[in-house]
Amino acid sequence: MCCGVAAMVSTAVAANEWLTDYEAAVQQAEADGKYILMDFTGSDWCSVCVRLRRSVLEQADFAAEARLRCVFLEVDLPQRKAMDAKLRAANEALCKRYRVDAFPTIMIINSRGEVLGGFAGDVGGVKNALACLDAAAEVEKSLRAAEGLSGSARARALMGAYRNFPRGKAFAVHYEALRAEIARLDTANETGIMEEVQVLEQAERFAAERAGVPFATPAYGALLERQLAEALPANRAAVMMERCQHSLGMADSVEELEATRRLFEECLPYLPEEEAASTREFLELHFKDLPALLRTLRNSRR
Repeated sequence: MCCGVAAMVSTAVAANEWLTDYEAAVQQAEADGKYILMDFTGSDWCSVCVRLRRSVLEQADFAAEARLRCVFLEVDLPQRKAMDAKLRAANEALCKRYRVDAFPTIMIINSRGEVLGGFAGDVGGVKNALACLDAAAEVEKSLRAAEGLSGSARARALMGAYRNFPRGKAFAVHYEALRAEIARLDTANETGIMEEVQVLEQAERFAAERAGVPFATPAYGALLERQLAEALPANRAAVMMERCQHSLGMADSVEELEATRRLFEECLPYLPEEEAASTREFLELHFKDLPALLRTLRNSRR
């Protein structure tokens, strides 16, 4: 094989490599002007991790685009196969540093170690995964725009990062820190962040209140009615759906199931389109035969 062809083959292999050393990934990302895509995985026990790697991360249409932007780093914690003790300790430290406690989690970071985005679990295909890369690029752009700014000007710049940052438990610590910084800087509420803070604080309070009351009790239903009366518009749908689930769990007659169906139907206009569609499917599937549904519910309580 001639030297030129050998070099091309070597470059192609390197381009498809999964690094396992964090510092090496940082150095390469810094040298190439790329992000780092970290795959927190359990390669020999997590079936979702294996499926995600096969169906998304190593698909040609994802990898070709993602590797133009990212260095790929595997953060593996296998249960059965042998692993170097130092590498395992380093991967456990990365999980702690980035607050990862569930696999698979994909973290996209820059060479400074700042979290830009990613996703957890089954992302739903290549198209959605690529959209996460786009969102991460917008977060990075906003973080760089905020450099050197202070006060409300910095808060406004950081709102671009906030709007594009992934939601969900895997990213909650990073997302909440960003929101807290914006709220601290924006004392005049020019960004409107305080409305979102109030919504989230109320949602957290509601969840804490519900955690203190047994679900299958009239007291839980009374609590939900009180929360519904207090709910800010952005929290109303979640409380209504919780009320539906409680009503379904407590129903002990066809008449009560009819009332439950009406509660679900009242929720539909408040739900996002996808959730409304799945709720309609649920009603069509399970509420078409109320006596049969009642028997199923009673059997489940025994």
